[in-house]
Amino acid sequence: MDVLRFGDTVALGQDNVQYDLSQVTQRLASGLRISSAADDPSGLAISQTLLAQANGLQAGQQNIQSALDLVQTADGGLQTVANNLMRMRDLVVEASTNLQSPSQTADIQTEIDQLNAEINTISGGLQFNGRHLLDGSLSSQSAAFAQHYVPRNDTLSSGNQIVDPTSIGLAMNAPPIEVSFTVTADLGAGNDPGGLVPNDVLAVTLNAASTDFNFGPPQTQTFYIVAGTNQTDVQFAFGLGVGSPDMQVADQYGNPVLGFNFNALSASDVGKTFLLYSVSRQQNQPGQALQVNLGQAEGDILSVDIPGVSANNLGVGGLLLSATTASEMLNPVVNPQLTPDQAPAAADQANNLIDQADEYRIDHALQMIEGIRAQVGGQMVRLQEAAQNAQTAQTSTLTAASSIRDTNIGSDATRLTRDQVLSQIQSQTLAALHVDAMQVATLVRSSFGQNSGIAA
Repeated sequence: MDVLRFGDTVALGQDNVQYDLSQVTQRLASGLRISSAADDPSGLAISQTLLAQANGLQAGQQNIQSALDLVQTADGGLQTVANNLMRMRDLVVEASTNLQSPSQTADIQTEIDQLNAEINTISGGLQFNGRHLLDGSLSSQSAAFAQHYVPRNDTLSSGNQIVDPTSIGLAMNAPPIEVSFTVTADLGAGNDPGGLVPNDVLAVTLNAASTDFNFGPPQTQTFYIVAGTNQTDVQFAFGLGVGSPDMQVADQYGNPVLGFNFNALSASDVGKTFLLYSVSRQQNQPGQALQVNLGQAEGDILSVDIPGVSANNLGVGGLLLSATTASEMLNPVVNPQLTPDQAPAAADQANNLIDQADEYRIDHALQMIEGIRAQVGGQMVRLQEAAQNAQTAQTSTLTAASSIRDTNIGSDATRLTRDQVLSQIQSQTLAALHVDAMQVATLVRSSFGQNSGIAA
C-alpha cells in the first residue's frame, strides 16, 4: 500500500470535514443557516424581505392595540353621556306636570343644566394620548346644519298627510324650535269669524315656541280654512291662491325660520295634528378620522371615525323646562290676536308643546348616542379582526422567513455528530499511518546498519 498517498487522501478528507464542521458549529451556535450573503445570496434577499414584512405586521399590531384602547376609552365616555341623557329625560318627565312648585322646577332645571355641562365636559375633555376623542376632531363628517324632525303628521280623510313632508323648509341656522299645526274645530257654514265666506270653515291653530332668546315668546295663531281646500278665508274670498309656503314661522324680528305646505282639509279632519321639532346647527372641532396603519402593505389603512357629542350636537344644548306665563303670551308683536282671556290656555298649550319637544329631543339624542356607540363598536370589532389577521399573517411570514434563514437543528446536529466521528477516525488513521511510517523508517535504518557490518 502506498502509505504516503493514502495519508494525503486522509488529510484532504480531514480538511473538508473540518471546514464542514466549522460551518455546522456556526449554524448551531447562531441558529442561522444564512449568516452572511456568501452563504445564500438569493435566500438572504428573500428572507430579509419577509422579515421586514413581519416587523411591519408587528408594528401594525401595536398600532391596532393602541387604536383599540382609544376606541374603548371613547365608548366609556359615550356610556357616561348616555347615562346623563337618561337622567335628563327622567327630570323632564318629572317636571312636565303642574304638581311642581316654581322653586322645585328651578331645582330640576339646575340639575339639567349641570348634566348638560357634564356632557360638554366629556365631549371637550376626554382624551387619549393627547388626542381629543368626542369633540368631533376624530371625525371626517361635516357638521350638520339645523335639522328638523317630525314625530307626528296625521293622515287626513283624503289619504294625504296633514303637511306635505317634502315642503318643509328650515333655515340653515335656525334655532331649536317646536311647532304644532292642528285642526281644532269645524265652525260650519256661514260662521266665518271674518264674515268673508259663506262656506264651511275650519279653525286651524299654529303654535310655535323656542328656548332661543332671539325667537321671542311662544307664538299662537288661528287661521280659518275653507273646508275642502287649503286656503284661508281671506285667500278664498279675494282669489289670492295658496301661499308659498302655506304657513310660515318667523322670529320676533320677522326673520323666517320655518315654512311648510298643508293639504286640503275637510270637516272630518278635526283633531288632526302635525308636530315638528328642530335641533340647531352642529359644531365640530376641525380634524379628520383617525388613520390606523395595519402594517401589512403600503397604504393599508383602517379609519376610526368618532363624531362629536357635545350637548349642542346632540340637540339638547340649552334645554329649558316649560315656564311660559299668560303675561308672556300677551305680546302684541307675535300674538296680536290673543286676548287676556285666551292667554292662560295659550300658555298651557305652549308649555305642553315645549315639554313634548324636550322629550323628543332627548330621545333623539339617545338614539344618536346609541348609533354612535354602534358605529364605535363596529370599528372595535373591525380592529380586533384586523389584529387577528395581522397576527396570523405575521406568524406565516416569520415561518416562511425562518424556513429560508434559520438552520435545521436536527439535520445540522446529525451532521455535527457525523463530522466529529469522521474527524476522530481521520485523526486516528493519520496517527496510525505516522506510526507505520516510523516503523518502516526504523526497519530501513536497521537494514542499512546490518548491511554495513557484513561488508566490513
